[in-house]
Amino acid sequence: MEKEMRMQPIMLPKFRYDEVNLKYKEAKAETEKLKALIETKDREIEILRRELAQLREDFDHALMDLQVKETFVEGGIVKEQYEAIIPKMTCKNEEKIALAKAIVQLIKNQQKERGNENGN
Repeated sequence: MEKEMRMQPIMLPKFRYDEVNLKYKEAKAETEKLKALIETKDREIEILRRELAQLREDFDHALMDLQVKETFVEGGIVKEQYEAIIPKMTCKNEEKIALAKAIVQLIKNQQKERGNENGN
């Protein structure tokens, strides 16, 4: 008799099966909604990351230009002179300040030489 009971499948009442099945379907639908929401938010985050990277790049470029201008101004170069030079600086951003200092030194040396020629 015990063997007979083990062999027979456990029968659930129909109302209980329907109740569990409905809860399962609701949970599955909610899970799918959440997965879709996560994917949407992940895409939005990726777009924001790209925009942030672009803003950072733009900021770094603007800061570098400002530092180069500052170098020229500190070297006594007027705006009309350095505005023509800066757009033509094609070196890496890290090298622009050193190049600006070299240009300032070159201009100062030329001015000294002209002063010496005029003084003699």
